[in-house]
Amino acid sequence: MRWLLRRFNIYPNAYYNYLNHRKYQYHEDKARVEQKIVEIYHKNNGVPGYRMMHDYLEQCNINYSCITVYKYMKELRLRSIVRRKKPDYVKGIVHKAFPNLLNQNFKVDVPNKIWCTDFTYFPQKDGTIRYNCTIIDLYDRSVVATLNGNHITTELAINTLTIALKRHKPEKGIILHSDQGSQVRQEVA
Repeated sequence: MRWLLRRFNIYPNAYYNYLNHRKYQYHEDKARVEQKIVEIYHKNNGVPGYRMMHDYLEQCNINYSCITVYKYMKELRLRSIVRRKKPDYVKGIVHKAFPNLLNQNFKVDVPNKIWCTDFTYFPQKDGTIRYNCTIIDLYDRSVVATLNGNHITTELAINTLTIALKRHKPEKGIILHSDQGSQVRQEVA
């Protein structure tokens, strides 16, 4: 090698210095990506693992493989927060199932004859969930009553129905149609 360097009038020290700095750009890019990883990690309260971090980096137009992101996070000693897995749903015993009186016929000629109810949920920015119980009149699809709560409970369904009955005072024989979820079954039973 020295013979070749002498032929081109290159000092050996210049060649070896070149070899030592040839990964300069690689180390600079790696430092930039590691800084971004740390920023994303702390911004998300330590939740993302290497797969999620890979997705966040792709959103920032930084394309590295999952294995490389894993290696960088391991070097930085960053670990994801592992959430406890929820137990599988176990269906309970139906206390009382009611027949389907509508049979997909959702046309009504008179107001306050058939009401429909259901629950929905709204995820909040802080990670909590708010639940909403709404009752609508099938005559004109107007909201009869709606109520929000922190938990999806029978009490939320009963309170919503109580508000609807007080506001509209329907005649006897009104039908309350639902998917017969556990909250409504307990309410009517």
